[in-house]
Amino acid sequence: LLFFLPFVCCTLAKDPIPTPLDDPIVGPIEPYLFQKILRGNDRDGSIARHWKDPELQAILKKHGIELFGGPMLGDVTPTSAKLWLRAVRPCKLSVKVNESSTGKPIFYGETRAMEENDLVAVLEVDGLKPFTEYVAEFSDENGPVGRRNNRFRTSPAKGQKARFTVGFGGGARYNPPKERIWKTIAGRSPHAFLFLGDNLYQDKPTHRNLQRVYYYRRQMRPEFVELSATTACYAIWDDH
Repeated sequence: LLFFLPFVCCTLAKDPIPTPLDDPIVGPIEPYLFQKILRGNDRDGSIARHWKDPELQAILKKHGIELFGGPMLGDVTPTSAKLWLRAVRPCKLSVKVNESSTGKPIFYGETRAMEENDLVAVLEVDGLKPFTEYVAEFSDENGPVGRRNNRFRTSPAKGQKARFTVGFGGGARYNPPKERIWKTIAGRSPHAFLFLGDNLYQDKPTHRNLQRVYYYRRQMRPEFVELSATTACYAIWDDH
């Protein structure tokens, strides 16, 4: 069973499509990202350079935003997986993993999100069983963060008979009304999703601030999080 995203070919990326202000997650924070990072003079601008800003902190508190992105699942093997998150401040992040069928605790791990990595942290989970469903829960020093009840399945062992689906697509411009496609794909429960290029559409490789803002918006979309938290994500780089 295969899934396709619309393919679009163009020579230059178009201006970003604004997210409606009444959107519960991206809407409130997008004007800040545009003003302070996208349209700023710092071509290497990032959210990590603004996390202390009282204006940003007020937005996060008012709208209950606990992460700037993730969790995102990747590098899944029969016995391990990696989980990616972007915190809202430098902090310690932890993950607890339980076996889904029994609730038995399987793994606990910690790492730190730092300014140097744009507040990104990767938690590596091991000691898992092949083709088995697990539940991951994340916390920082203040308690649970991000999407709750993140279910994922390890890959089959070599030679193990198993049936699973893989989705793939390209040409996924950020378009708020159409972001629901991620929820649709997640509803099919693919084991993995392959991003085959043109993941956002951006034509200024020397403007890292532009690239970052475009990815921040995508990574914070609840529909995208629903897919990426439960489906192993793999990507090639091809944004013009």
